[in-house]
Amino acid sequence: MLDAAEEVIRRVGPDVSLSSIAEAAGITKPSVYARVGGRQELATALAARFTERLVDATRTEIADAATGREALVATIRVALDHIDRHRELFLYVTAGNTSNDRLSLAKLAVEPLTRQLSRWGEASERRPVSESTAEAWSVAVVGMIDFVALWWTTNDARPSDVLADQLADLLWTGLAGRPAASDETA
Repeated sequence: MLDAAEEVIRRVGPDVSLSSIAEAAGITKPSVYARVGGRQELATALAARFTERLVDATRTEIADAATGREALVATIRVALDHIDRHRELFLYVTAGNTSNDRLSLAKLAVEPLTRQLSRWGEASERRPVSESTAEAWSVAVVGMIDFVALWWTTNDARPSDVLADQLADLLWTGLAGRPAASDETA
């Protein structure tokens, strides 16, 4: 049923009805409620699948990545590219998932990023990053990417690599840092 839901969301868009999803799955609307619940529960189930795929894609891309700004840009770009390829699904789960389940889903992305940030701190010339700090930073990065992706998919047309570079500038140098060349070209 979740496969059918993803397919109809991809075709119809994020405003698709539960009736259309049930029809695409070859079941009745009451069967949707019996299997997963209403729109909120369906969005949560789809968000879990979406997030797992996003984390897998990111892990694959950065498995051998250097520790540094290039790896940060790659992480953000992979996330944005995944969201862009599955734009309608991202918008469906973002709009339909308004409960605290969203925070628990974010943990799927936060945990591997926390490990990565801890490793980057250990491997860099900067001071090591504690597990607690790495977790807080990971939540901030995941939240930033989530919100920026929502804005980007609905309001902006810049390429994902340009946006990833711009976001990495903020994360890498902070607000007090000098804008990189990417700021001048956008």
